[in-house]
Amino acid sequence: QLLVGYCRSGSCEVSVRGLSRHVPTGDGFLCPRGGGREGGVSPAGPFSGAFVLLDPYRLPRQTLVTFEDFEIDTEALRLLVSQGPSFRLLGDCLELMRVLGELCCVPRHGALGYLKIKLVELLRDLSSVPTYGGSRDGGVGAPGVAGARRTHAHAAQGEMVRNVAQALTISSLAGRCGVSATVLKESFRETFGIPVYAWYRSYRMHRAADLLLGTSRPISEIALAVGYSNPSKFSRAFCDCMGCPPSAWRKACRKG
Repeated sequence: QLLVGYCRSGSCEVSVRGLSRHVPTGDGFLCPRGGGREGGVSPAGPFSGAFVLLDPYRLPRQTLVTFEDFEIDTEALRLLVSQGPSFRLLGDCLELMRVLGELCCVPRHGALGYLKIKLVELLRDLSSVPTYGGSRDGGVGAPGVAGARRTHAHAAQGEMVRNVAQALTISSLAGRCGVSATVLKESFRETFGIPVYAWYRSYRMHRAADLLLGTSRPISEIALAVGYSNPSKFSRAFCDCMGCPPSAWRKACRKG
């Protein structure tokens, strides 16, 4: 089985090979789920999010035909279970993150049809996730990443989460972590498989999505809350990450 999850608010711990892997707010993950506690999820305090459990080996023939019609690669999904990483954070997979976020805001009317559409999108995007290489595995068997560099990367991630409204530059972030900008960028990419700035922007946009859904604050205020003094720049960044402008995203999530 393959477990895919997303933390809309709060965070959770995932049991992988006897170890607990942390998934922060605004991030998603995937991992094969075996017997016992392998792949078990425990919320770390108040939590909201979405989880999808898929067994690509036990699909009816008609479902396989339907998957082909929607360009879902069933064999690729099976490889993710049998040969994929033991744990992978998905913050660098922007299309996957968009769909997982939208699974958390199901409209009151037409919910079943909405969920079917989103699950098709999710499976299609999952079937294109590489089995090897470039995985953000949170340190599970991450080869070649020295402990100190991994520490720098996690320190930077913590600074970005705590200072989402400040729009930290790479230089100021590196200074807070006590390393050069070059070392920080290399350490972050080696540890998480994504450039530090790309992770920061994705996290800020998913935090903005939470505020759009959970509050009635004006978009200009939400832009400031995630470090954008210019609402137009915020709108472009949000659209790049979530697939539509913030006003349209809020309307779609609250529709019905």
